[in-house]
Amino acid sequence: MRRLLLLVPALLLALSGCATKGGAPFSEARVEPGKALVYVYRHDAVAGDWLPSIRIAGASDFDLPNQRYAALNLAPGKHLVRAIWPRRSDVPEAETSLTLEPNQTYYVKVASETHDGELGKAVIVYMTAKTSVRVVPREEAMKSLPQAKSAL
Repeated sequence: MRRLLLLVPALLLALSGCATKGGAPFSEARVEPGKALVYVYRHDAVAGDWLPSIRIAGASDFDLPNQRYAALNLAPGKHLVRAIWPRRSDVPEAETSLTLEPNQTYYVKVASETHDGELGKAVIVYMTAKTSVRVVPREEAMKSLPQAKSAL
């Protein structure tokens, strides 16, 4: 009976680890022959509850929480990378176009930010939000990617 009492908490602890939503730590992916490797990542200074959905033709859509990344091997050619936020978030969509060359690696940063408005005589408070999706150099991406976890 005593063993059973010790085993139950250990089992619950082990099972609770399976239920957590954590991705694998960052590791550099390999470019598949004839494809282009695209890292899409998000590293916002302030994390909110809203998640953008990332859409790229030729890949499955995926949500991109803050401090997460996805490594995708895509066919060469022109691609549109779109970040679509939930409508109720009031964060606008953003996109960027990139032309992929075979056996090359690209880094796409998804960023969002909000700015508080001003208080006027009528005590009006408002907030503006913006988002960006842009290709960045490897040096910039590697400042954030090593701390990221996989979104996939």
